[in-house]
Amino acid sequence: MDFHEIFDNARYRIEVSADESGTVITLTDLYSGIVFADSMYRYYAVADDGASILRFDGLSLINIVKVTSESQTDIVITGMLGHGTSSLGLKHTLSAFPDQEYLEETISISNQSNAQLLLRDYRFALAKRLAFDPESKHWDDKIGRFRMIAVPFRIQPDGKKHDYPMEEVYYGRFLTSVSDNPIDCQPRIADQGLGRSEAWGWSDGESGLLISKYNPDMIEYSILDTQSVNGARYLNFGGAAPSLYSEPGKARKLLPGQEMTFGVSRYTFYEGLWRRASYIYRDYMNVLGHGHPDNYNPPVTWCPAVDINRESALPESFHQSYTPDLLRKHADMAQNIGCDMLLLSTGWDTCEGESVWDDTRLGPIEDFVRERQQDFGLRVGIRTVGRAYCNSFPNSYRRNADMSIGYFQPNEARPFYETCTQYPAFIEEKLRRLSILAEAGIEYIILDEFDWRGLCFADNHGHNIPTTVDEHVRSVAGLIKRLHRKHPNVLINTHDFVWPQGVRYLPIYYQHKLPDSFEEIWAFDFARNPLQSLLSGKAISLFYYSMAYEIPLYLYIDMQNDNDNCLAFWWYASTVRHFGISGSKEVDDTRFAAYKKAMSEYLELKDIYTRGNFYGYDETIHVHVLEEEARGVLNAFNLQKEPVSRTVEISLPEIGLPGYALEPEFDYNSARCRVKGAKLIVEMDIPPLSPIIIPLGTKH
Repeated sequence: MDFHEIFDNARYRIEVSADESGTVITLTDLYSGIVFADSMYRYYAVADDGASILRFDGLSLINIVKVTSESQTDIVITGMLGHGTSSLGLKHTLSAFPDQEYLEETISISNQSNAQLLLRDYRFALAKRLAFDPESKHWDDKIGRFRMIAVPFRIQPDGKKHDYPMEEVYYGRFLTSVSDNPIDCQPRIADQGLGRSEAWGWSDGESGLLISKYNPDMIEYSILDTQSVNGARYLNFGGAAPSLYSEPGKARKLLPGQEMTFGVSRYTFYEGLWRRASYIYRDYMNVLGHGHPDNYNPPVTWCPAVDINRESALPESFHQSYTPDLLRKHADMAQNIGCDMLLLSTGWDTCEGESVWDDTRLGPIEDFVRERQQDFGLRVGIRTVGRAYCNSFPNSYRRNADMSIGYFQPNEARPFYETCTQYPAFIEEKLRRLSILAEAGIEYIILDEFDWRGLCFADNHGHNIPTTVDEHVRSVAGLIKRLHRKHPNVLINTHDFVWPQGVRYLPIYYQHKLPDSFEEIWAFDFARNPLQSLLSGKAISLFYYSMAYEIPLYLYIDMQNDNDNCLAFWWYASTVRHFGISGSKEVDDTRFAAYKKAMSEYLELKDIYTRGNFYGYDETIHVHVLEEEARGVLNAFNLQKEPVSRTVEISLPEIGLPGYALEPEFDYNSARCRVKGAKLIVEMDIPPLSPIIIPLGTKH
């Protein structure tokens, strides 16, 4: 039986045709005329039913219906993958909206067999034929001028660029960013060599399609891959595919009759430059509750830098270095430079990971907190870790398959124990200890080293055997939610719960939902060498993050590894909403004076940096705007060793800053600024390896 259904509104058209050869889905942008999908939809899976490995390629017993209501039209495709005693049922829904510039796609699969099915692989995807001649380098359609850009990370924290011209897409030359986090029995990366991102901006600089995946219940990404069929090349996008360690895990194993639904893929048509896709995605995340808290006003932190070899240091070494006298000196430095919180990263507890305040060495915690406030005007925050460097949680450790205690030993002098985050007794005890700290006046808690180190096989922990990544993530997120509900005024920051440094495993939004969840995310691994991380290109990732997300990042940077122009200071102040400084008591006087001056200027603009909207003109020109106050700040950076001169024209309506809030002409920090119509024109001469900061608006 043949089927044909169509939907169009003022912006786009969906056309679905099916016969015995398969199902063709066409997706057209009616504004630009670009056809983004034009070929056979890919319905593919490989399953293991316990007796054999089965390959399903194509949908059979197809039925298509069109259901229209006042608010939307659904085109629903149902069918079967496979046949006989082992098969998968599939429901594929395309939801279109009369007055919107986006459509949404959902896919559900169900085990229609009498046996458990283990999905070894699958791919459900829209397809675009890549009409490219490799010999002549000629494209037969306009898609050849497009690029595919990852959102939020065009550049990942590992420095890899995920921006692919269509010729690179044709050859499938995708990079895959992964962490080198050491894990016992390292799982296979399911998407090696494919494109993985929360979203993709498919753009030619004038118009585009934002392809995004949202799944708050499972770990899932939007995947790109290139396929050859009968000599032709196709880009597969959208739909669903496994990523990372075969996520989402719930799709891995299906019991007879079991059904599961993948996350929503949204396709949004847009006009404008490449950055427009990031702003659309940011608005989408904000609507879903993934932004910064109302009236967000984080403390500027000072974190004492203690010269300790962390890989080999035993608790006694920390205790010898982390003394009351040292902490008073650091509190004095924090007050002097303009910080309003002392952040204790290591050395405050009886043993790292124990989460018990060492009152024998530091005095009662209540007294410590009160004295910092009375003597220095400082609040107190801490960093706590999820593993234990002493035997701090007996019987709560991850067990290998042979029942040995799971731990990774980077150095014989300092092994650590890997706690089992899915053991309820551990979570209860950790919550109890952290609650004591919060009740004593700790106002900021960073959770670090709660990363996933492998499977747990303990049969007395009350969890599934073995454990899974997602169960681990949910357990840690649950600890945070319970802590937050007990202490709603404590600000909570987390590292990624699987890959804690650098490249993330989890989508940024995953397990984040205000008001109960964490408010902030650790800004990767740029703290110790902030200037080097910037000049190497890795910290450029923060620029792309800031365009696509308002969930605050937090980072303190080592001021000794900056320069006297405070280049790193202003870069991270511009790209993370919660900023801090790390320094030792021997910090260079010139550097300290430079930072004190920079801090004074930063504090006057802090509300714009923490709560304002971020706009990127390019990687080295950032604009922050607090629309409700008609104020902003422009940050320009020279990352080269030679001076540069630049002239930029910024559309005031695009950044939400009214022209009346600016003087017609003004100079600031060697920059010459003038308003011409709806544009702000800025001419700058920027010294080598330096920033320029230009306040904008009625109060500059």
